[in-house]
Amino acid sequence: MPIFDKDIALDMGTTGVMLYTRGKGVQLREPTLVAVDKYSGKLMKVGEEAQKMLGRTPASIVPIQPIVGGVISDYDMTVAMLRELMKRVTSLSLFKPRVLVCVPGSITGVEERAVVDAVTEAGARKVYLVESAVATAYGAGIDVSKPDGHLIIDIGGGTTETAVVSLGGVAECESIKTAGAAFDEAII
Repeated sequence: MPIFDKDIALDMGTTGVMLYTRGKGVQLREPTLVAVDKYSGKLMKVGEEAQKMLGRTPASIVPIQPIVGGVISDYDMTVAMLRELMKRVTSLSLFKPRVLVCVPGSITGVEERAVVDAVTEAGARKVYLVESAVATAYGAGIDVSKPDGHLIIDIGGGTTETAVVSLGGVAECESIKTAGAAFDEAII
């Protein structure tokens, strides 16, 4: 991998963030969590390090989940989290990376713009969006370029998405805000 160019695929979920770099595979798999000093607003820790702090810190340090239901709920903390995580995988690169981001198929235009702006502000040169159902189909080895319909069910941490993928895109999509985290809570 040259130090001049870096391509990253980013999956920002409600419970976890995954960063994949071309040629190296999955580089980071971290919880979608930041620890912040509530008086100064200063970012203390990100991901696993923030999760380890839960219950072990003074009341002045609070955990924030910047992505809820598969969309950005705290823009500034999302940018700070992404900046830190992207820095970890691009530390030797001389140029800003191109970033492919998985987004829910039911994302609105405003939410889409927030994702592009947040990733750009975090340090991306160019941002590309792909619907998570299409990315899931490619990851499963399904040839989505044919006119065959494939039902994809993606149960994430915060949303469950069902989609029919055909001809390289999503033909039909439905998303609900109940998923893995709610299932875990119900079991507990």
